[in-house]
Amino acid sequence: MRAQVASIIAGRFRLLERAGSGATSSVWRAVDARIHDQVALKLFVANAESNARWRGEVAALSIVQHPRVPSLIAAGGDEADGVRTPYIAMSWTEGRSLREALRGPMSSSTVQRIGLAACDPLTALHDKGLVHRDIKPEHLIVDPALGLAHLSLIDLGITSRIHSTPSLSSDAIVGTLGYLPPEQLIDPPAAVDPRWDVFSLGCVLFECATGVAPFGGRDATDALARTLVAPAPDPRSIEPSVAPPLAALITAMLSPRAAERPADARAVCTSLSALSLAPDEPASRFEARGHLAVIVALPDATRDARATTPLLVASPESESCVERTLLPKDARARALADGSIVVWIAANVLDSALAVRAIQCALLLAQRDPAARFCVALSEGRTHAGWPAGPAFERALSLVVDAEPGSVSLDPVCARFADGVIPMSPRGGRFVVRRAIAVDCGS
Repeated sequence: MRAQVASIIAGRFRLLERAGSGATSSVWRAVDARIHDQVALKLFVANAESNARWRGEVAALSIVQHPRVPSLIAAGGDEADGVRTPYIAMSWTEGRSLREALRGPMSSSTVQRIGLAACDPLTALHDKGLVHRDIKPEHLIVDPALGLAHLSLIDLGITSRIHSTPSLSSDAIVGTLGYLPPEQLIDPPAAVDPRWDVFSLGCVLFECATGVAPFGGRDATDALARTLVAPAPDPRSIEPSVAPPLAALITAMLSPRAAERPADARAVCTSLSALSLAPDEPASRFEARGHLAVIVALPDATRDARATTPLLVASPESESCVERTLLPKDARARALADGSIVVWIAANVLDSALAVRAIQCALLLAQRDPAARFCVALSEGRTHAGWPAGPAFERALSLVVDAEPGSVSLDPVCARFADGVIPMSPRGGRFVVRRAIAVDCGS
């Protein structure tokens, strides 16, 4: 059956709009004619893998009863044109995802509230002997009335029982790379453990605290390698304002050794509750020496963006690659051997003015070369051996490969400082400048 708006499923559910889709299913906002209310209707493709996920999700929804977890309304199979389409009807969860709410580093007390809010429904799963296995910002829904202090946990599609031993899919890793613990990526994987979810939640809290995903990469292979090979960085190395006790807890949650993590969501909740943190004081600047705004321009946009990454070798004309009239007076630029360009501005203060200057410079460069892709990132850092050194450079390199030709993307830290000054729209893990603005890089 080809699902579309206004289709009637199982004689009672009228589809209103598609809310999301994946490899084995699609989720629709629908109206249930029996209860006269909106529901989330999940339609599965008809094959062995999706049938197994359907059974698992129905079982999980039947076991867990919690106000921040969708309630099971109905499940079955819709027959049309000789094809049976499995479906699950759940209560509709109103609100936007935590991903949509992320806009650069949040205060430590806000991250604490987010962690406690996420632990509420996750503890309900763990107490019932279940592990979600796909905790990420997209699956945490912010209550539209109560805000970040109340999150709902959705998509129990790959939930598994504790101590079971799932196998890796024949063609893909089950879950979301960048949020999965290393023991979930080996074959055969370790037995299912609540510490899997603890690791994933640690990734979420790290991203909330720093504006950066701890294991984010240029592509799936990069994210996989980072998870398996390198431990997560200290959150304070990226965002110095993270409270030390919160940073220590996040670091423990992200330990590559499962035994060193908190045992489950209830243990995380206990640790978060015990933290004594200062109340929110939204800062507009950081008064520490050694910060960088980094712009990376990646050319050759006619090629597959995901197949190109900047080649970190300077070209012979490296120092004269950009006309000085296009750069702020205190900026430096170098060209790479593949034609990519790196521009950076060193500053003692990380603030809105620095972010806007860097974005204005990127817009000028984009006017000069509309086929290239651009990304602007901010962080602690310094110039080392004639190159920018620090998280901003790495983030700009990582994000630019997914940018659209002619666009200017911002990392979450830059977006936070430019918010309200530069029009932008969220797109995945970055923000895109929505329209041209007046630019002047003379100062």
